[in-house]
Amino acid sequence: MRIDHRQHQFVARNKIDAEIAVKTNAYRVIFDEQNRITDIFYEERGRWAVGRNRISHVHIVYTDSVEKRFYNFPEEYQDKEEHNIRLVKLILNDDKVPVEIRNYCIDGKLTKDRQGVFAYRRILNEDGWMIESYFLDENGLRTTNNNGDYSRRYRWSQDDTHYRVELAFHDRAGRLHDGERGHSLVRMRFEKGRGGNMTEIQFRNTRRQRVLNERGFAMGRWTFENGLLKTANYFGTDGRRINRIFERFFRAEFEYNEFGNPIRTVFSRLHPNGGVVRAERTFIYDENQNLMYHNDRWMR
Repeated sequence: MRIDHRQHQFVARNKIDAEIAVKTNAYRVIFDEQNRITDIFYEERGRWAVGRNRISHVHIVYTDSVEKRFYNFPEEYQDKEEHNIRLVKLILNDDKVPVEIRNYCIDGKLTKDRQGVFAYRRILNEDGWMIESYFLDENGLRTTNNNGDYSRRYRWSQDDTHYRVELAFHDRAGRLHDGERGHSLVRMRFEKGRGGNMTEIQFRNTRRQRVLNERGFAMGRWTFENGLLKTANYFGTDGRRINRIFERFFRAEFEYNEFGNPIRTVFSRLHPNGGVVRAERTFIYDENQNLMYHNDRWMR
């Protein structure tokens, strides 16, 4: 499950059988008679949970001019600040594409998201894809986000297999703006087709030089197989491999079982004294695919 930011739509991909879904982590998706998504549940081995992008349960109601997305979470998560948005209201144009997005809390009042923004006004191109987004305060007036950005702009291009996206952040004067984030340009590459996985990302500053992001890399590249992440690689400003800040690895390789659960992960990291150190983690499950334990070992 992902959100396609061209038109801010949920996209369900890589359908799996129910007997597999109850033994792995997956989204359960319900469609209406018009093939529109009406409900999304994130489940871990068949039990309701919270997944990536804080998606747990989303109920979607459609009208001619408005799309309402109601967010709900298991009881133990409901008081957490990161789950404060309970309704996202999309104002639609005649083509049913959102031109404004508003965030509401459980009390029905406009609320800020993680970027410090109450609402977004979206400017579309002739294909209905977003090319610019303004930030709005609780009164509907233009404002800045937490980083001091006044707007973000998208430039879309494509080749035979990928969409190529450049995301740029601008200040009040319309100039590229790094702010405390340290970069103003994000260049991304997504697979075309049903998967739509991101295969590359780069971070650059106002001088268009590569810079490290908050996770300690300037460029990341990923490969996928059957919708599952197979390899992850990270590079510095000079294009050479670099360890991420927190995980301390520059490459990860993943293997999965028939249920899509990881059974082996190999991490490669640069040693401070030179050379490469590799570590292997293997995962052991019971018959219901509940994780029993994992084993770690260093490799040459």
